[in-house]
Amino acid sequence: MKKSLCLLLCSTGLSLADERYTNEIRVEHMDGTQYSLDIAAEGTRTDTRGVLGSARYSLYTIKNEDNTPYFLDEKTVSSYHPQSAVRITSADPYEAIPRTRVDYPFNVEYDITGLITDDPDVQDAAKSVVFDHRIVAYAPGATEAAADATWTLHDHDPVGQNGTHYINNILTQIESDNLPDARGEEIFSIYANPDWGVAPDASLLAQQRVQIWPIAKGTVSGIDTAVEYAKLPVVTVELVDLYPASTTYLRVYKGAPTPTPATVIKINTSFVIIDDVLPTDRTFVLTELDSKITEDAIYTVEIVHETPFGADLLGQLYPLNIKRSIKINGNVNSSE
Repeated sequence: MKKSLCLLLCSTGLSLADERYTNEIRVEHMDGTQYSLDIAAEGTRTDTRGVLGSARYSLYTIKNEDNTPYFLDEKTVSSYHPQSAVRITSADPYEAIPRTRVDYPFNVEYDITGLITDDPDVQDAAKSVVFDHRIVAYAPGATEAAADATWTLHDHDPVGQNGTHYINNILTQIESDNLPDARGEEIFSIYANPDWGVAPDASLLAQQRVQIWPIAKGTVSGIDTAVEYAKLPVVTVELVDLYPASTTYLRVYKGAPTPTPATVIKINTSFVIIDDVLPTDRTFVLTELDSKITEDAIYTVEIVHETPFGADLLGQLYPLNIKRSIKINGNVNSSE
């Protein structure tokens, strides 16, 4: 029996420090005993009742307005289970809920300790654990899995070695008719084998999920590339699925499209900065391009999307032909 257990609450995808939410850990022991522990946004909490055999600790944050619970994490603690931890990383440094874009890989690292590898007569639960990998696709435009969504089992394999295990450069396994639009999540879990009276649904040792977000899209409308403009028209910019950590803006430069323009005009009224946990759509109108682009020339217009993965062009328009000057041909004559 473990006389007490110290619980650590780490940061999560929801703002646990937000006064609109309260946090709790729901405890379920293998003998059926259940209770909840309140916990602050940061810090530790001790379960003084201890653990006899096995207990599952589930972390929730609850929206005060309507008492809606949001599941965040789960851990099984046992006096005989092996122990495990799962970590997921990507080029996006956000840690609360690991995330990446559909065209970029991620890494999975999991630790296993406490397996008995030199005694063939011990119970299965002491000799190996189960590595489980499941995948779910979100509906188009959705930001979470539907209640009736189908989770696809990708791996369910025994692991019989202590130590740290690595799976690097994983590209998402989410299936989609149009992969750039794919969105969803993948969950990696370590389960103890269900021996010694431990039910399979209570044997989760560690779990981590990664969210997969689509590639953003952008369009510029209102400019006719066949027209010479003496005055620039109103321009509409539409942005879809901007990455949760991103900066997007319009840039203009003289000449034909090139990856290395010499002089760039960044339209400061076009900047969209996203610091969120979900992809975002934006639509806005630009009416001040005349004051930003002052010289007659042929220009390229581009939408730049900067994310943790680098800078991408969401849209490109060429040519934008500006010709404000008026040329007069004529003669000056005098008569006597």
